[in-house]
Amino acid sequence: QSEFYHEPPDVEDDGRRSSQVEFSYPSALREEANVVVFNGHEAALTRDKPLKARVGETVRIFFGNAGPNLTSSFHIIG
Repeated sequence: QSEFYHEPPDVEDDGRRSSQVEFSYPSALREEANVVVFNGHEAALTRDKPLKARVGETVRIFFGNAGPNLTSSFHIIG
């Protein structure tokens, strides 16, 4: 068993400090969104270090969803 953990970088690829937005649990409960992104940019989980799995291999993904719509139609393509 292995794990794949994706967390926001402290420093961007070009050396700039990452401009992360702090998650506000109270705001999420009130459905008051201040950002709408998936890890900050397009292809955040696929460009540089994608999760790779073999055909037939079991993969478990924990997806946290909080925001103005209460649901997200998250789906895997590929």
